[in-house]
Order: sequence, then structure tokens, then C-alpha cells
Amino acid sequence: MSIYLLLIIPQWVIFVSIIAILYGWVEKKKVFGQMGCIGLALLGLFALLSILLGIATPDLYVNETEFPFDEFEPDELPKEMHIIPIYWGLVINGIVSLVTIILDWLKKKGLKIMVPISVLVSLALFFMLLEALRA
Repeated sequence: MSIYLLLIIPQWVIFVSIIAILYGWVEKKKVFGQMGCIGLALLGLFALLSILLGIATPDLYVNETEFPFDEFEPDELPKEMHIIPIYWGLVINGIVSLVTIILDWLKKKGLKIMVPISVLVSLALFFMLLEALRA
């Protein structure tokens, strides 16, 4: 899988999910908010599978002869090295979204705090992905 697909697919899923959550909140349509949270939870599952299957590991894209791992500056990191922390963030965001879905189905009071947390974490990850694309 291309490095650009590993960065662009999560960006679009986050974008569409946040739009669905905001639309559901503004129009008072619960289904759209749930769809947005489900999209973020599925993105977390995609990120976890990508990490576990080795798709999102920098070893596939960077070898030690091209980039000596013992001598580097953080500003010199190639974009392939930015994938792992972002994907772990997507996994954490997927867990938060899953908790949000469960609280919504159980009609618990914690939902009002979990949805903004999920959206804010998603926005942070969106801009991290954008910065990784620019690197």
C-alpha cells in the first residue's frame, strides 16, 4: 500500500465522520452522530490492523542504509516514520469513539463529554496527518 494512501484514507474518514457528527448535533439527528462515531471506530480498527499486519511500519519503506537510525535529527525524519505514532493515535481515537457509541446506546450521561473529546482528538489527528503529508 502506498504511503500516501496510508495518510489520505484516514484523513478523509476523519473529515467525513466529523461532518456527520456535527450535522447530527446541529440538526438533532442522532443517527448521523452515531454514523460519525462508527466511522471513527472503524478507522481505529483499520489502524490497529495496519499496525499488527505490518502495513504501517516504516521498515517497509525505509531501510537502514538509506536512513541511519542512530544518527538523525527529528526534523530530518521522512514521512514514513511519522505513520506509527499517528496510527496509534487513531487506535486510541477508535477506542474513545467505541466508548461513545456504547454510552449512546446505553443512554448514559457521559455521552455529552465523550463526543467533544472524540471530535477534538480527531481534529488533532487530522492535522497530524496533514503535517505528515507536508513533510
